[in-house]
Amino acid sequence: GDAAENADEAVALAARAMRLAPDDPRVLAYSGSAYSFAGRSAQGIDCLERSLDINPNNGLTRLYYGAALRVAGRPEAGLKQLDMFLRLSPKDPNAGLAYFHQAFCHLLLNDFQQAEQSARKAVKLMPGAGSQYIPLAFSLAGLGHMEEAQQQIRKAREATPAMTRQGIE
Repeated sequence: GDAAENADEAVALAARAMRLAPDDPRVLAYSGSAYSFAGRSAQGIDCLERSLDINPNNGLTRLYYGAALRVAGRPEAGLKQLDMFLRLSPKDPNAGLAYFHQAFCHLLLNDFQQAEQSARKAVKLMPGAGSQYIPLAFSLAGLGHMEEAQQQIRKAREATPAMTRQGIE
């Protein structure tokens, strides 16, 4: 229910914004992110690439683009963008989110050690967000540290009591 409704709403807002300001790099970036997380990867990536063509130095757009590439199952390309974002803005308040997506990219590449390093940085920068513990749990499980992985899942549930097993998967 909720996620699907939110996705539909995000797409509707993105489409409206695009009609109003089709060449505004910020509109393209936000719309691209919305499309991407609503399951419309190709459309999202297209908007984000257009935004970066207009303004290649926008860090947040790099972050959104890296995340969109991860969601689209292109972890190497995603890592390149996320690394660029972290180099451009190491002190950015969204760095935790970048490490979160970076961890998932490494997981997709079965690089559990790198995933763990990125995930630990994400948790350190965003301790209150339950979702931050998920890539850490997956990377620890991948490294065979099952007890610690389960501890991280417990932390995720404590931080976000509404989190279900389905949501985690």
